[in-house]
Amino acid sequence: MFLDCDDIYHPDMFDLCARLASCIDIDILFYKSVRVDLRINIESGVHYPIFDKFKAGEIFSACDIREHVLNSATWWSWDRLIRREFINGQNIRFQEIRSSEDLFFNASLFMLADKISYIDNFLIHHVDNRSGSVSNSREKSFDCCILAVEKVKEFLLEKNLYFSRRVDFFDYIIGFLNWHLESINGNAYFPLFDMVKKYLLENIDGLDGIRPENRETYALISKTQSFEYLSYLKSKFYLEREVYKITNEYLRKNLKGENG
Repeated sequence: MFLDCDDIYHPDMFDLCARLASCIDIDILFYKSVRVDLRINIESGVHYPIFDKFKAGEIFSACDIREHVLNSATWWSWDRLIRREFINGQNIRFQEIRSSEDLFFNASLFMLADKISYIDNFLIHHVDNRSGSVSNSREKSFDCCILAVEKVKEFLLEKNLYFSRRVDFFDYIIGFLNWHLESINGNAYFPLFDMVKKYLLENIDGLDGIRPENRETYALISKTQSFEYLSYLKSKFYLEREVYKITNEYLRKNLKGENG
């Protein structure tokens, strides 16, 4: 397990996961988690596509996921137990970069694992937007997201998986890199936009099979300049904030009515 100061775990987490994993000789065991946003004081459960595709306790591998395999889960480290012998046998290590270092490590292990499963238990709370968090200072290392996706591509090529998973890779990197554009702070946005645009144009040679929302994102990034795309992101942000405000007001009134 890989935990840090953003993570608050259930006191029985280690014992429960270790006993289950050893019983079924699993490579990777996911458990459910809750994210806590300190800015707006809201908790939300993390839901992965693998929770819909497979039943809790069912054993599967990446080979059982025909499409969008890189979007089957999220490639952080705090909501899973990974067998140590499996990590060492594959000789996979965290990428030595300041941020996004867990993408290659977790995505590659997921692609290589023969036995993956998950349990329904919510065993960890992960705190977002904590002061001092590396994720809140990505402007100091804005190019790490590019280095991370390049490393994943190298891995896919090395393992002869790139041809069969090429569309999955395209679909994933559009969403991943756009998230970095949406969430980066300060002037780092401008050089990052240029790097993302260049990388997408040089690496994506077709959009067949890519999710419609990612096709639209790719088209916007590839055809605009940094300041134009920033205006689009700002308009999108204010629209989403207004929808969020209206939804909250509606829920507040309805809850007040139900409580008399």
